[in-house]
Amino acid sequence: MKNVLKHTIKSARKRLGITQRELAEKLSVSPSAIGMYEQGRREPNCRMLSEICSVLKIPSQEFFQKSNVFNANSVLNGLIEYLNSEKEVALNGEILSKQKKDNIAYILNLILNDK
Repeated sequence: MKNVLKHTIKSARKRLGITQRELAEKLSVSPSAIGMYEQGRREPNCRMLSEICSVLKIPSQEFFQKSNVFNANSVLNGLIEYLNSEKEVALNGEILSKQKKDNIAYILNLILNDK
C-alpha cells in the first residue's frame, strides 16, 4: 500500500496546489512526516489517513482500490491508538468501560505481535 499512498497523497496535494508544509500545518504534523508519507518511508495510521483524505478531498477507498494487498497492521494500530486516546468509545450502541477498551486493545496487540 505504500506505493499507492505516496503517489496518491503527493498527486492530490499538488492538484490542490498546496505545499508539504501547508498540508502539515492543516494536519498538525511536521512537514517531514508528510515528506516521509510521500516517499513511502512511513505510513500514516488509520486516523491520520482519514484526516489526510478529508484535507485533500479524496475518498479513502482510493487507497485500497489500487492495492492488491490490504495491510491490516496500520488499521489495527490505529484502532489501538484510538481505544487508548478516546474517552468514550461505543461498540454495538454501548459505551465501553475502560476495562473493555483495555481488553480489546490487548487482544489487538496479541494479534499484531503473534509470530
